[in-house]
Amino acid sequence: MRFPLLLVTLLAVLTLLVVTSLDFWTSPHLREEGDIAANALQIERAREGIELLGPYSKHGFNHPGPASFYLQARSEPLFPMFPSLLARHCAAQAVLGLLVCLAALWLLRRGQAWPTTIAGGLFLLTAPLLFLSGGSAIMLIGVWGPTMTILPMALVMVAAARVIAGDLVALPFAVAAAVPVAHNHVLTLPALTLIAIAVIVARARHSCPLEPSPSSRRGRLLVGLAIAIAAAGAMPILIDQLTSNPGNITLMVRWLDGRAPGSHPWLAVLTTLGQAFTDPLVVLFPRAASILAGPLVTAGVIGAYLAVSVWLDRYRARPWRPLLRLLWLVIALTALLARGVSGKLGAYLFYYLYGLVGVLNLAVADGLTSWWSRRNAAPGQRAAVLVVIVGVVGLGAWLSLHPLAAPAPRDDVGDLIRELDLRPGVVVELVLGTGPDDDNLLAQIPTHALRLRRAGCRVVVPDRFVVMCGREMAASSGCPAAVSLEFTRRPADAAESRYFAREGWGVQCRDLRGDAGPLRFSGRQQKAVPTPAPRLDPARNTRAMGRSQPGQGATIPVDLRPGKPRAPPDAPHF
Repeated sequence: MRFPLLLVTLLAVLTLLVVTSLDFWTSPHLREEGDIAANALQIERAREGIELLGPYSKHGFNHPGPASFYLQARSEPLFPMFPSLLARHCAAQAVLGLLVCLAALWLLRRGQAWPTTIAGGLFLLTAPLLFLSGGSAIMLIGVWGPTMTILPMALVMVAAARVIAGDLVALPFAVAAAVPVAHNHVLTLPALTLIAIAVIVARARHSCPLEPSPSSRRGRLLVGLAIAIAAAGAMPILIDQLTSNPGNITLMVRWLDGRAPGSHPWLAVLTTLGQAFTDPLVVLFPRAASILAGPLVTAGVIGAYLAVSVWLDRYRARPWRPLLRLLWLVIALTALLARGVSGKLGAYLFYYLYGLVGVLNLAVADGLTSWWSRRNAAPGQRAAVLVVIVGVVGLGAWLSLHPLAAPAPRDDVGDLIRELDLRPGVVVELVLGTGPDDDNLLAQIPTHALRLRRAGCRVVVPDRFVVMCGREMAASSGCPAAVSLEFTRRPADAAESRYFAREGWGVQCRDLRGDAGPLRFSGRQQKAVPTPAPRLDPARNTRAMGRSQPGQGATIPVDLRPGKPRAPPDAPHF
C-alpha cells in the first residue's frame, strides 16, 4: 500500500474520533477529575515553565519526567475550537498518536517490512481497535500516564529493530519516542533498558554495517541529534535531583530499597498481561468477554501468537525478524517484572504492552497476507482503496455505537466556589476527614485544588498530598487565614456545619479568617451562613490522617471512560 493512502486512512481515523463524539469534544462541561486533575495541575506549572516532575505515584514519588505536560501545555493554543482545556489535551494526544503511527510506518517502509495491500488495509482494523480497549477511544487519545505510553512504545520497538537491521536514521526516532515513555511511567524503564541492551548486543554481533556510517557527516548529525534529544529528556530529572532535597530520584531509590517484593502466581500474571492480547477480541465480540477473560483462553491466544511468530521468523518474515524477536524478549521481561510487583497487580501498570501487541498484529497480518499473495495473484491498488473504504465505514459505524460520553452539565466545585464566595486571592486549605471511608475521597483533593487554583485562589494541602498536588501547595503548619474544606463521610453535625452531599460524601467548610466560626453549606446555592461555634484550632487541619499514601483511591474520571476495560484496577495508583 502506498504511503499517501495510509496517510489518508489515518487522517480519516482521526476525523472519525472527533465526528462520532462531537458532544464530548465541544462540551463546556468537560473537566478533569482525580488523576487527570492531578496531571492538569502539573500542566498548569508546565505552562509557566517550572514543572520538573512526572505524574505522581502513591508511593511518595513522581514518575520520571514532565515531557507530556509540556507537550499538552504548548498545544492548547493549537485547538481553540474546543472549549475545554481537557479536550485540547486529548486532541493533542490524538495528533501525536497520528504522527507516531506515520513515523513507525515510514520506518517499516525503509526496511521493506512494508505492509502488503491487504495488510495495509488491515492496519485500520488492527491498530485502532486494539487501542479502543473496553469500548472506549480514550485508550487511543487519553492523557493518563499509562495510556500515553502505548503508541510511543510501539515506535520505540519499530525504531530499535531498524537500528539492529543497520538503519541509523531510526536512532533519533527511537530516542525521541523513549523520552515520553520513560517520563510517564517508571515501570517502562526496565523494558527500555532491555531494548537498549538488545540493540547494542545485536549490533555487536551483526555483520551488516550501519547506513549511513556513523563516521560520515550525515551519520554524525543523526547520532548528535539522538544525544541532544536524550540530554533534553534527562535535563528536568537532573535539575530536580540537584535542586530539591530530597530529589525525586532519591525518593524512587528509597522506595525501591524499602519495598517488599511481590510474588504473584504465574497464572495471575498471564491473565493480567494477556489482556493486551485478548482485548481486541473483546472489542469485536463483547458478549464473549467473560469467556475471553479466562486464563486458558488467554494462554491459547498468546500461544497462537507465539506459534505464528516463530513460523514467520523461520520461513516468511525476514524483514520482520529483528522486530519479532525483540517483541517477545520484552514481553517475557514484562512477565518477570509483573511477578515481582508489590501490591495489587493491574494491567494498567504495563499498558505499553498494547503498543507492542499492535506492532505484532501488523507483523502477523503482513506475514500471512504476503504468504497468501505468493500463492495467489496479489491484488492491486484498487483493492487496497476498497479495503480502506470498507474499513473506514465499518470503524465509523462502530465508533458511532460506542462514542465518548459527553459529561453531565453538573458543576459541584463551581457551586462550592460561588456559594462560599471564594474570590481570587483567598487561601483555601484542603484536608481529608478521619472517617472509615475517607481514603476513597482522595480523588476529590486534586479535583478541587485544580478548580480553586484556576479560580485564582491559593491552595494549600497537608504534606501527604504534596506529591499529588505539587510542592508549591505544601503547608507544614496550619493556615489561620484560610478557608478550610474538609472532605468527609462522617455523619453531619447540624450544629457545626452542613454538608455538600454527593454520592455519600460531603465537604465540611470552616472559615478561619475571622471570628465567624464554621460555615454552613447546603449545596443548594444558598449563602454560607456563619453559626456560633468555638473557633477551630488551626493545628487540627495539619494532622496526619490515616495511613494511606498520596494518590490511593484516585481514579480515571468516569466521564472520560464510559466503557471500562474488562478488569480495570479498582484504584490506578500510578
